[in-house]
Amino acid sequence: MERLLDPSISDADFVAILNGTMETMYLSTNMQERNAAQAVLTQFQERPDAWIRVDKVLDSPAASQSSRFFAIQVLGEMVKYRWKTLPRGTAESVRNYVVNKVIELSSTDEVMAREKMNLTKLNGVLVMVVKQEWPAHWRTFISDLVGASKTSASLCENNMAILALLSEEVFEFSQGVMKQDRIVELKNQFNDEFAAVFQLCQYVFEQADALKSSRPSLLNGTLHTLERFLMWIPLGYIYETQLIELLVAFIQHPALRTSALRCLVEVGALNVSSMYAARIKTLLVLFMQQLSAILPVTTDIASAYDASDDATQGFVMALALFFSGFFKSHVALLDADPSHEVQTATKLGHEYLVNISRVSNVEVFKTCLEWWHRLANDLYSSECSPMGMGRSPLVLGMISNSAGGGAGGGMRGRRAFYAPILSAVRRVMISRMAKPEEVLIVEDENGEVVRETTKDTDAIALYKTMR
Repeated sequence: MERLLDPSISDADFVAILNGTMETMYLSTNMQERNAAQAVLTQFQERPDAWIRVDKVLDSPAASQSSRFFAIQVLGEMVKYRWKTLPRGTAESVRNYVVNKVIELSSTDEVMAREKMNLTKLNGVLVMVVKQEWPAHWRTFISDLVGASKTSASLCENNMAILALLSEEVFEFSQGVMKQDRIVELKNQFNDEFAAVFQLCQYVFEQADALKSSRPSLLNGTLHTLERFLMWIPLGYIYETQLIELLVAFIQHPALRTSALRCLVEVGALNVSSMYAARIKTLLVLFMQQLSAILPVTTDIASAYDASDDATQGFVMALALFFSGFFKSHVALLDADPSHEVQTATKLGHEYLVNISRVSNVEVFKTCLEWWHRLANDLYSSECSPMGMGRSPLVLGMISNSAGGGAGGGMRGRRAFYAPILSAVRRVMISRMAKPEEVLIVEDENGEVVRETTKDTDAIALYKTMR
């Protein structure tokens, strides 16, 4: 194994020794042999020139899968820590090699399936290269990627994964990893070139009718990528296009509905200006129409959840997130609209959320509970405001009796609108009330009887919120 560290051995010998070392580390039953193999691999990986052998391993038909994965790890370490030390010509050669290798591994469905683990790792290396090179030394990255995506369905699917990973790296996980000015530069560049990415998503969605049956994985991959974008793209791409109608329509297709709903979760939770008020209401109305068609409000969601698969349970969780986030962001807008269509959709959405609250999964229940706590607190605060407290009970009763039936009929109308919903919520809270904090009385070291304090747990926090 130590010959792995000898720079004079041939590439063929290096691949063979690496295969043997990886096999020893993963398959040997001797602890000393495994530790020795690990030590040699670590020593090799720490060498500044270790990456020079990477292409020989990845291009060798004799290399094992574990050897290929290790080689990609070595390449990733070089890109992450030593990229700036490379001559410009060498950096461009490495970049081009990574791009070509990604294209090779995603050229067909068969190759993608066989090389899935290595391709995922290599995608990560490519994103690290992009973070180093784009836009100063690789200004055409987005246009190159978008253009290549239209040549092959498998390549397009993998490029969507690369775009999603890049978005996560730049907009979600960049703090503390990159310098602030570099983060700002990448974000601005992504914003400036997002039109091409959005057009690529539209290009895929235009072929949705054919892809639903032939390649749903591409549609799901595109929806997942779009989900990563929705939290930061300009709002015009969401509210000034037909994107909302498109996402809602995907709810009808079982293979796409969870991915589409996760996108709607992001859209529904956005805080936007009043100029998009009509589109927000349209979103809720259209969504309730589609949801009612595939999942009637009378469905026993709790029982169905317990008997369903992971995909269906994920859909229910996404429903809870959608309703909770949407109502938290837009309830004031919905309550102020007296139209029958909006009021019906609002009431129906809350009825669905009541049914979802009965699901046994604690995380689903917590998600619903966040909105019920917010709604109850809002209504209670409004009732106990200085204006309300100054009135006599008789006047309050007259206002309540004279208020309209919808939430748009003032505060008393709002209370009347939510009364049957909150009555159902109370029954759910009673049936699912969390265990309160235990009172433990103990005798301390001084012989005195004292109450033993316990740290807050999730169960105690849940109890306090429900109470």
